[in-house]
Amino acid sequence: MTTTEALEHLLHTAKVDPHRLLQQTVCYDWWFSWTFSVSWGYAVQVFGNHMFLLDVLRAQQTFEPWRRGNPLAEAFNFDTRDHHMDPCRRPTVFFFNRANFSRDGRIKSSYRGLIS
Repeated sequence: MTTTEALEHLLHTAKVDPHRLLQQTVCYDWWFSWTFSVSWGYAVQVFGNHMFLLDVLRAQQTFEPWRRGNPLAEAFNFDTRDHHMDPCRRPTVFFFNRANFSRDGRIKSSYRGLIS
C-alpha cells in the first residue's frame, strides 16, 4: 500500500466514525494472561502476557536514528518502547481492514493479520 492509499484508507475510516479514530483501548484477559491494545481504525495488538498500562501505551520504536554514533540521535521527543529481538515476545498485530455500517446502524470493523 502506498502512502497515498494508506491516507485514503484512514480517511475512509474517519468518515465512518470520526469520534473513535485512533483512540486506544487496553483490555486484559485474566484467564489466558493476555493484554489487548485496540487502536480503532489502525491496529489491534495482542500481547501473550500481562503488560503494564504505561508500557502498552508507549509507541513501539519501529525506526532507527538517521545518524549512528551520536548519543543525541537516539533522543526522541516522545517515549518509545524497544522492538523486542525475540519474536515470541513481540505482540501479534492485526491491521485495520475496513469499517461499514450494518443494517441496524451499528459499525462493523474488521482487522487482518499479516504473515511475514
